Amino acid sequence: MPEQQHSLRDLSWALHSEPLIDSSHGPEWPPGEWFRDLDLQDPAPPEGTVPTRLGLRFEQLIHDWLEVSSAFTCLENNLPVRTAERTIGEFDLIVNSAGVTEHWELAVKFYLGTSDQRDLDCWFGPNPTDTLGTKLRRLEQHQMQLSAHPASAALLKAMQIEVERVRGFVKGRLFYPLPLFLAETFVYPEAINPNHHRGWWATMADFCHHDRFSAAAFCHLPKADWLAELVACPQKQRKSKTETLKEFEASGRETWHVAVLNESGTETSRGFIVTPDWLAQTR
Repeated sequence: MPEQQHSLRDLSWALHSEPLIDSSHGPEWPPGEWFRDLDLQDPAPPEGTVPTRLGLRFEQLIHDWLEVSSAFTCLENNLPVRTAERTIGEFDLIVNSAGVTEHWELAVKFYLGTSDQRDLDCWFGPNPTDTLGTKLRRLEQHQMQLSAHPASAALLKAMQIEVERVRGFVKGRLFYPLPLFLAETFVYPEAINPNHHRGWWATMADFCHHDRFSAAAFCHLPKADWLAELVACPQKQRKSKTETLKEFEASGRETWHVAVLNESGTETSRGFIVTPDWLAQTR
């Protein structure tokens, strides 16, 4: 897929996909309708180099869109707050929205649910030291409180900026144990948007033996493809279940992100295959 087309599809997903955090969790978390109303009708963002590191890719897509948006004006991006001793934090974006100055905190996250899925700390990232609970607490208690810090207040006052509203611009997916995903049995923490995007996860053994995957084709998803759904996986990248497991084993990684494909190569679901070592670290 040409990079410009890929970036536009990722941008559409970044803007219009359902937020990960439910709007009832607090006024800083916009509802899905707010995201769906974001305008993509302005000129396309300028073509340029998009970072491959996922969080930076997400931030760059939103920033480039703001640069051509007629509804918003980007006042600052990646604005650091420092004292003589240390860095306090960084404003991801400061945006003018219809005359209101807003601090937008950006994040895109992917978590696999284990044991008690009502518990924020039982959702783990592909790096199992990263949990949904840790991330949400850091967002709410530090990152989204940045404008209230005395050093931030002094910096913003010197720049003649007054932050009037904070928004959490957080997207991603939650991945459920494969049997629960297939049964559409979804249990998740109260803070999560009920309409969040979903996937599945399975251990290597469960993936190998599950009948659902016997005749399916798969496509490995490098991080650059973790945002928008695949619309056409090239024939040469489509793998059988056996080929997928061999590819995973050869990679030396603890998790392997794949899309399940239909006959035309379009994604029907996506999930993570995990090693016993990854699962042990979550316990």
